[in-house]
Amino acid sequence: MAKPTEIEIQKILSDIYHNRHEPEYAQIYNKYCNDHLLVDVPNDKNKLLLDCGCGTGILLKELSQSFSKVIGLDLSLDNIKKVEHKKVVVANMEDLPFSVNSFDVVFCRGALHHVPDFKKALNQISQIICPGGVLVLYEPNDDALWLRPIRKIFFNLSPKFREGHKAFRSLELIALLKSNSFEIKRLKWLGYIGFPLCVMPDLLPIIKYLPFKKTIGKILVLLDEVCSNMPLIKTQSWCTIISATKLAKSHFEIL
Repeated sequence: MAKPTEIEIQKILSDIYHNRHEPEYAQIYNKYCNDHLLVDVPNDKNKLLLDCGCGTGILLKELSQSFSKVIGLDLSLDNIKKVEHKKVVVANMEDLPFSVNSFDVVFCRGALHHVPDFKKALNQISQIICPGGVLVLYEPNDDALWLRPIRKIFFNLSPKFREGHKAFRSLELIALLKSNSFEIKRLKWLGYIGFPLCVMPDLLPIIKYLPFKKTIGKILVLLDEVCSNMPLIKTQSWCTIISATKLAKSHFEIL
């Protein structure tokens, strides 16, 4: 049986992603993740920002509250229809419809691993960021040894994944960024006990049956932040955040 295309997969996932973000404890945890994504972003409302692979808009909504010039882009029309933001584009990350040096900041929140040719997508992103601009990636983490067999089973058996879906090791992402004229600013491992409980309640519907859901969400955020700063344990996370700055002198390789 042929694996589905990314558009077909996003059609399946669109409602799932949207419903995942509805519970208050999920919103608390997503706010925690988004805050970490914004650490290295200049506090300048005039900067032009792109949420590349915005999905149903979990980050885009927050960006539009803090910045005046924000654009969202996603391959899936089903996702875009759920976005609470007017400036959105339906496009492929492998062929971005923007001119060179267009954006000051680009976010890629859990989207790069969905792209069949993620190397080409990253090259495209590199071209549209102006020198000195910032790229922030938030991707599934393959440094976590215990997650590798679990992901392999899901990727092979679940219809929600196509052939080529993957998680990234931090050294792999760093090498890809450096080869596309980026200088690494920060590496952060993120998401431990609280991540699956708060961000994937459709798969682990536990908190929804407990009292004091909001309090539980806040406690799990604090617990996960402690884990993210503990030697040895911190690399065993669900996700990785890497922020990088575009170097002034760039030599693009057209893939």
